[in-house]
Amino acid sequence: PTGESLADCQRRVLECFRESISPTLFEEADPTRRDRTVVVVAHANTIRSLMAAFDQVPDDNVPNLHVPNSVPILYRFERSTRSLLSTRLQSAGGGLPTPEMLRHQTPCTLRHPVNF
Repeated sequence: PTGESLADCQRRVLECFRESISPTLFEEADPTRRDRTVVVVAHANTIRSLMAAFDQVPDDNVPNLHVPNSVPILYRFERSTRSLLSTRLQSAGGGLPTPEMLRHQTPCTLRHPVNF
């Protein structure tokens, strides 16, 4: 196929993270600001690529990494070391998602939207 492979997507996404997102997240342009929040909204393979890098998922397992729809994934980093502090899946209401929200079959099994 002439489309972009997952490996190509990973390279492109990680380059974008290093060049655009990381400086915004970690650089000390304004030393009075202690915390920064960066929101990344993208297609599943883009999010999958970032998740794989942050969570150190082996390349062979990346295609199997499930990216839940409409479930925010929060990553916290130590700003000075740029190391990952924590990861958390959250529902739109701020709580942990129900197991049904994380299953691959969710779109087929949920008949009504979840109310928050």
